[in-house]
Amino acid sequence: MFSVLVVALLVFHNLCLAQEWKLQTSGVLANLRDVYFVNSSYGWIVGDGGTILHTSDGGTTWVSQVIEENEDLKALSFVDTLTGWVVGKNGALFHTSDGGKGWTRQDSKTVLSLNDVHFVNRNTGWAIGGMQTSDNGIMGVIIGTTDGGNSWNELVDPKRGGYLGMFFWDEKNGWVVGGKRLLDNFDEDIILHTTNSGVTWEEQYTPRIGPLRRVLFLDERTGWIVGDSPLEGGALRTIDGGLNWYQVKIQTGPILTTELFRGLAVVSDNIWISSVEDIYHSEDSGRTWKKEAHESEKLISSLFFSDLSNGWAIGESGSIWKYVGKPTSVQGINFDNQESFLDSNFPNPFNYGTQIRFSIKKDAHVVLNVFDAIGQKVATIIDKYQQCGSHAVMFDSKHLPSGVYYYQLTIDGLVETKRMILLR
Repeated sequence: MFSVLVVALLVFHNLCLAQEWKLQTSGVLANLRDVYFVNSSYGWIVGDGGTILHTSDGGTTWVSQVIEENEDLKALSFVDTLTGWVVGKNGALFHTSDGGKGWTRQDSKTVLSLNDVHFVNRNTGWAIGGMQTSDNGIMGVIIGTTDGGNSWNELVDPKRGGYLGMFFWDEKNGWVVGGKRLLDNFDEDIILHTTNSGVTWEEQYTPRIGPLRRVLFLDERTGWIVGDSPLEGGALRTIDGGLNWYQVKIQTGPILTTELFRGLAVVSDNIWISSVEDIYHSEDSGRTWKKEAHESEKLISSLFFSDLSNGWAIGESGSIWKYVGKPTSVQGINFDNQESFLDSNFPNPFNYGTQIRFSIKKDAHVVLNVFDAIGQKVATIIDKYQQCGSHAVMFDSKHLPSGVYYYQLTIDGLVETKRMILLR
């Protein structure tokens, strides 16, 4: 049997990076609605009046691209540096196969406002939307394609809800969020989940916090949603694929943040959430938060991160901010000459899966094993080279009986071990 190394819980700040938001020059005055990058260099932004901006140098320069029709554009999705789609009001849906030099309109078969679009490859994608009707009802739409948008098919009852945000993990598994109404309110919000490419949708339970606006998944089970909630903060988190959603309270001081959230970005256990005025950042999967300063008082509409070092926020009057990560020393933690920090798993105890988080202060080969109570190895979660920074992995325990287990992190000869309890 191995001995258990007791590790003190320490607050981990500024590992590898110091952060700041810098205002970039967009060259336009239109309100910007969505931003998407395929890597740290190539990205696009869409906005009102048919605005499309493109950069190939990480935002140092932005070039306007031309769409023939002057529709207000709301969202975009690219699968590589050449192939992408944008959507907007009145069912507007456009496709490019040359990086945006030319855009072709596709028939969405709807006149409803399209609020989001997501493609997992050049052929398979979805678009969603909705609008409030004159009698204070709702009309929603989810459409899908398997041929790159040459044909689109409706996939959901139009009276079920209105849809604002979407994310697909692969060709089969996806989530759509919105509300029973699309106004700021306390009516039921809506989360739909599909495991068959949108042929059928199952509604997942959430608190009544008003319309939900953005959804992102880190893996098949770990996901985040943001939306409207003037009372408790509209952030939700799941670690079981949406079977259960937990409300996350964003607090940077004694007073709870009660803003209406619009932007969401997730990289490992780093989470960025923006309201129309502020940007909040968590480095520990939402346990603690800090507010990040950004130049200018313009309002924010969306966020996107390509990696831990490169992120962008956009907003009104052509505003673009770039998040810059710079190498710096490790602060806020006493390593005692250690190279890593292993955090407590969550949840603990657990009955299906649990998330294990760790941080390393330099690039290194990492091994993360799980042992039973008598010291026998039952699983290897990680055995590979990892980059400097914070990491989060899910441990799937469905093949194990109830009991006490230990997870052990090994890096450069340093071993850290912690205890967890599996309850069936």
